Amino acid sequence: MVIRRFIPVLAIAALLLSILAACGGDNRPSFESWQPDWESLVSAFPTYDELSDPPDRAMCAEALTELRTFARSVSPTPDFSLDVPVREWVSIAESIAFECPPQSTTLPDLDYAYRELDRLEAEVDAVLDGLATE
Repeated sequence: MVIRRFIPVLAIAALLLSILAACGGDNRPSFESWQPDWESLVSAFPTYDELSDPPDRAMCAEALTELRTFARSVSPTPDFSLDVPVREWVSIAESIAFECPPQSTTLPDLDYAYRELDRLEAEVDAVLDGLATE
């Protein structure tokens, strides 16, 4: 009788432990393995001067294709503090390439969009510099 009552409790405990193990695992890449992917993503995206204003639509299409290919390799990031700036950088770069040029309330023009990319790159670089010294 006691054993029959114990089995459901044991099953629930095992289920909870497996859920915690699945959620609690740190599947983030190392700084050393992630940084080259980030640098490849950033360097593959055309600079403001390369894209020009107004941008060349063929270059935008090519940039969007490359961006979507490289973007998969930078998620997840090595540290949670990089998640938001990297995600925002990818989102803004996608807007630049997809809208060609961006024209929204959040990204009113190409110049503003590239300033945002620069700001986010600097934020990522600052976090990476901090991680490298730890």
